[in-house]
Amino acid sequence: MQDLSDLLREARTWCVTGAAGFIGSHLTEALLRQGQSVVGLDNFATGYRHNLDDVRQRVGEEAWGRFTFHEGDVRDLDDCRRALAGCDVLLHQAALGSVPRSIADPLATHAANVDGFVNVLVAARRLTEDRMVRIRDQIPDGVVREIAAGA
Repeated sequence: MQDLSDLLREARTWCVTGAAGFIGSHLTEALLRQGQSVVGLDNFATGYRHNLDDVRQRVGEEAWGRFTFHEGDVRDLDDCRRALAGCDVLLHQAALGSVPRSIADPLATHAANVDGFVNVLVAARRLTEDRMVRIRDQIPDGVVREIAAGA
């Protein structure tokens, strides 16, 4: 797996799912500040337009020009494919958090967090595993390799 500093040495296009959320918007800002291009995907279920407006204000118009936004949903495979087209690296942050929400509406939580994750992986199959950044504690290691390989 490549080190983050290796990935940042060259100009790349990064896809950030959940780009309007707290974490996604901060990742977007950090990448734009590093001279990278970013494609954001978000449906605003838990993220906010003002997070992206804040990023735009903080990074300036020149850096903001390297940002493309797709309003869409990870539960829709076509939305995932559109957002990932031409991207080099994936930072998957889209999710419906909140234990109370998952208890109140388990089907919606499952659809976003499980089906959405699989859609993102299917759309990202052409990326090698070292270009998919994920939270390691939450996803068994072999799962990403198997889905990315088309297993």
